[in-house]
Amino acid sequence: MADKRILLLGSGYVTTTVVEYLTRRPENILTLANRTVENAEKRSNDGVKDRIKVVQLDLENDDAKLEQLVRENDIVISLVPYLYHVKVAKVCLQEKKHLVTTSYISPAMRELHQQAVAADVILMNEIGVDPGIDHLAAVKIIDDVRKEGGEITSFYSWCGGLPVPDRMDDNPLKYKFSWSPKGVLMASRNVAKFIEDGKTVTVDSVLDSSRKLKLSDKYPAFDGYPNRDSTQYVEEYNIPKSRNVLRGTLRYNGFCSLLKKLLLLGLIENSPASSDNWRQVTKNLVGAQSDDDSDIKAKIAKKLNLKSEEAEQLFKDLTFFGLLNAEEKVGKNNNLLDAFATLLQKKCYYDADEPDFVFLQHIFEAEFPNGSKQTRKATLALFGDDKFSAMAKGTGLPCAVVTQLILDNKVSRRGVVGPMHSDLNDLITEGLKGEKIEVEFETINQ
Repeated sequence: MADKRILLLGSGYVTTTVVEYLTRRPENILTLANRTVENAEKRSNDGVKDRIKVVQLDLENDDAKLEQLVRENDIVISLVPYLYHVKVAKVCLQEKKHLVTTSYISPAMRELHQQAVAADVILMNEIGVDPGIDHLAAVKIIDDVRKEGGEITSFYSWCGGLPVPDRMDDNPLKYKFSWSPKGVLMASRNVAKFIEDGKTVTVDSVLDSSRKLKLSDKYPAFDGYPNRDSTQYVEEYNIPKSRNVLRGTLRYNGFCSLLKKLLLLGLIENSPASSDNWRQVTKNLVGAQSDDDSDIKAKIAKKLNLKSEEAEQLFKDLTFFGLLNAEEKVGKNNNLLDAFATLLQKKCYYDADEPDFVFLQHIFEAEFPNGSKQTRKATLALFGDDKFSAMAKGTGLPCAVVTQLILDNKVSRRGVVGPMHSDLNDLITEGLKGEKIEVEFETINQ
């Protein structure tokens, strides 16, 4: 069988599962390109080193080398930050090579659709866990309801990557960071837009619409907060009669309340730190003149309008993070946001070989011509193991599966594509079953 050449851009945590899956096929030859060669080499599979080449690539500045690498391969997987995907896609169009990413389809990517069709190229996006597996499950439920003559009247979708439940209390946030916390902190300030009870709702911060959710008897209660703009899925999924359309992020219950307090304290601001140690920074933020703990607690209560017992608990939480430790240095970060993100990375981390947990659930309501109503659920609970994290499996394996399908000429669609089509989704779903990634479906008659 002729060799199939695959260019993989990036060397993040997802890369390991992609490499492991694709190197199972002896005809697949991989080139791992990354700005730092040492990082890429860590993702290489020792058992198939002869079929993996690692190269240095400055994606931002070395256009000629990017073009050469794309030209030399049959397909490109882009696992670099989403800001670079369109640049890579344009080179793929120039060289008439397929592209796979796990990121959302941006407006700039969508504009390339007709060019990709004309070039007989597929630019496959949104094929991770969220987005990705969530689409596979949603489209299946919507298609099944339509085949039965029904209409979707409500759609809620929740997904989160979390510590395993028995390790959720290791820190006050009940959350751990497998990469920089800055993105999580910045996301807490996002504007959110969704549809609820037939009305379009816009909130200035996603945390303002957080809610407590009990989605399964097997797992603890969650906090759920909306992603940026859920309203686009009315058109994306063609569910115009749905009175609720909300896609959101999951954390364990208590996360949103604490993060909102940290936000109100001013810790998530792009402003200079007022001191070189965290205790003084915190005192300055709450307006405490004395170094006495009781005075600091009183100022915390006043600033956030908290009861004394609530201020006491927040004081304990701040102490855990090192925010009341005069020996905890702020470092050389330019602003509070970066400094606090660095601090959280030290305080809320996964231990070596500690498993993680991905939980995804869709909740659809449907009505049928005979007047009957149903709730249809799709649930995925995925745990990390001693080989791969749950997030790496959930994100990397769908990406790898669809890459192999394209290489095997089993994907006929062209253009800018996501997993929104039954013919394509069935192929991907079957591939994921072989990797023991299966969504459970449940129908409840009302």
